[in-house]
Amino acid sequence: MRKSFAILVAAVTLLVTAPAIAQSLDSSPVPDISAGLEQLRHVEGDWAVTTEFVNEDGSIAASHEGMYSFRWVIPDAVLSGTNHIPTLDQTSAILFYLRPKSNEIEMVSVGKDGMLWIMTGKDGEEERTTRDVPTQDGGSMRLRFTRYNVSENSFESRMDWSTDGGKNWTQGNHQVFRRCSIDSVVCSEEASVSSNPSGTIDHEIEVNCNKARAFQMWTDPETLAAFLGPVTRIEARVGGAYELAFFPDDDPDGSKYGTKGAKILKLDPPDRLVFQWIVFSADSEKGGAAPPANANLHRQMPTSTWVQVDFVSLQDNHSRVRLQHLGFGNGAEWDDAQRWFDPVWANVLDRFQSKCALNQK
Repeated sequence: MRKSFAILVAAVTLLVTAPAIAQSLDSSPVPDISAGLEQLRHVEGDWAVTTEFVNEDGSIAASHEGMYSFRWVIPDAVLSGTNHIPTLDQTSAILFYLRPKSNEIEMVSVGKDGMLWIMTGKDGEEERTTRDVPTQDGGSMRLRFTRYNVSENSFESRMDWSTDGGKNWTQGNHQVFRRCSIDSVVCSEEASVSSNPSGTIDHEIEVNCNKARAFQMWTDPETLAAFLGPVTRIEARVGGAYELAFFPDDDPDGSKYGTKGAKILKLDPPDRLVFQWIVFSADSEKGGAAPPANANLHRQMPTSTWVQVDFVSLQDNHSRVRLQHLGFGNGAEWDDAQRWFDPVWANVLDRFQSKCALNQK
């Protein structure tokens, strides 16, 4: 069972979507493409995924949280995707394409081990299988993936394995996919916090202004610039931009050292504000004045981390403000970033406290 479980872990990225359809090679009308095309369109986007590995007796061996993202390479024809499961240190690349002559969709998945998995299913169906894959003991294993309970923003799937050419099947895993929406932080919370519960910065402060004013200062570009940094674009709505440029002379749009691309995830005035945050710089030219440099993680979208600011009314027109920076991953680079941001956010709140008192007068 240990051998089988290891293979199941390596192959977990195969499950992802239902069969799909692309355009025919000669662009002539194909009467039955609508079902497969809708399946492909349904999969596009970002998904928070819970993966449960199943023992042969049906009990749960392990459960892991991760994130899957899919984007069009050719609209309504080809999707490319990635998956990341931090607790398994697993990242894979995925590609879907049509085999029009056989009316099949083929999915190819490859991870850092270089092992290529190929799965094939009939257009419009919810099941795909691999060919027999050689195992270390001289035998072979075949995998079968099935999607079910499909709704607009979720679906489930299971992976079964067979060592006798598909005569008998045993369940290997169960996955639950939940779509990431712009007004929800479910993806960040489940893909990052669950993998690294300590990956959170948490500061709290009491300020001399009422809750409504304190909240407004975090969404107004002029006041925000006074304690957080130069603002390039703030759109006070869910899905709106929350972009700052900390070195505007050298980096006016914030693409290298700022938060270009970050968006507001939740806006619940005057109680809570949640926005995405860029953790790494694009390069190390600013040294310790900017976060640690990691060009690849800097460009990651949607961002891996987010900031949540909560506001609570106190007596005498005061309020309590709690700032949490969540979603830091595992590893030395993430630890360095968290250590860098911890005192930075404390300083931000100190400046906010001073500005809030001035604005109250």
